[in-house]
Amino acid sequence: MKQLLFVALLTLAVAASGCGASSSPRSAADTTEGSADATVDTSADTSEGSADATVDTTSDTTEGSADTTVDTTSDTTEDAADSSADTAPDTTEDSADSSADTAPDISEDTSVDTNPPIPQELLFVGNSYTYYNDLDQLVASFATSLPGAPIVTASRVSSGGYRLPQHASDAATEGTPLAAFLGTGPYPSWTFVVLQDQSQVPGFPESQPERIDSVAASVELARRATEHGATTLLFQTWGRRNGDSTNPDRFPDFLTMNNLLAEGYAQMEQAIRAAGYPVRRVPVGAAFAAIREDDLAAGRDPLDSASLFFRLYAADGSHPSLEGSYLAAATFVCTVGDSVAPPFAFSPSALDAADAARLQLAGCAAARSLAPEPTP
Repeated sequence: MKQLLFVALLTLAVAASGCGASSSPRSAADTTEGSADATVDTSADTSEGSADATVDTTSDTTEGSADTTVDTTSDTTEDAADSSADTAPDTTEDSADSSADTAPDISEDTSVDTNPPIPQELLFVGNSYTYYNDLDQLVASFATSLPGAPIVTASRVSSGGYRLPQHASDAATEGTPLAAFLGTGPYPSWTFVVLQDQSQVPGFPESQPERIDSVAASVELARRATEHGATTLLFQTWGRRNGDSTNPDRFPDFLTMNNLLAEGYAQMEQAIRAAGYPVRRVPVGAAFAAIREDDLAAGRDPLDSASLFFRLYAADGSHPSLEGSYLAAATFVCTVGDSVAPPFAFSPSALDAADAARLQLAGCAAARSLAPEPTP
């Protein structure tokens, strides 16, 4: 009866009209490599081609959920505001919350809850790390596939190279797609609003203007999410496979970059919570680290092209492959469904079954590493 009541209380809502998304992955060329400065990489996604927004009303029938996808794709060559670098990294950066970056034990497993607390409506606000492989729809389909779950819908506003301050500005600008979703209009409430920042900025020194602006923007967007009935989810992204060649002193390798990004997202989480808004962090970067540790434990070189860690990335070593996006989706599902656990039946047909099983374990182990303490 509890399960039936849970399902009955969650009704399918169709997201408001927005801008069309391309479901095919893009590869972004980094044309600014070689600089030692901590600079924002606004590498051009030449497949975007247009800053115009178009409405896409088609359903993604391959994923199995209502695809209310909004993508305000833009020309990613636009300059980030104040991309000047702090060439002296702040070595006093707070690492109090860096424990979440350590690779969790991916061998853990618990019983499956047949009545998981899965949300009804998700809004993803991010950039190419979100729209690669239609992460929003992977999460929606994954969540919908769980036993006893309702149909979950997901929408997104994701422009290539976009930063959270740009999204915050759009949310306050009448007529933009994000304002339609997080403005003062009558759009239905969200269950979760997912925030994803540009791939480098959260790992910059705390004193650098871009990071300061991102923390402030995360609080503003969380305020809007709360007004729409949502809990904010911070999409903690991952370090680049070989570090960041545009910032070799700051991000010399995956682990260093991954840990610094986690510290940056932890700071956003603390700022949002201090402002009184509900928030949770989705530690996808920790899941990437777990796969790397698993490869090492098995005697595999994580940088060998055959390793699963290597294959989490697209050819550029930055954006996610299908494996990387599926790992992110598993981390999301296990974050919002605290009691769900592998094995899960859902995985894209193009994904190897053994890989999918490892990715599920890693994503859920990472999510458990940040799970809230149980109420006494």
